[in-house]
Amino acid sequence: MINKDEMTKIEYKIHKLRIVMVATAEEKGFNHSDTIKCSQELDTFISKYQKLKENEKAPQ
Repeated sequence: MINKDEMTKIEYKIHKLRIVMVATAEEKGFNHSDTIKCSQELDTFISKYQKLKENEKAPQ
């Protein structure tokens, strides 16, 4: 069973990382290493979130 607290924490982290990534891109540019690092971290959390959602839908 999926822990709702964990899902909420990941959703919050995704939200915060998006804000940081956009701000970094605006300040330093889309190809700056800091922007790319933030984007990669965001990708990791989005993938984790999607996997949890898939497991939630899977028959048990």
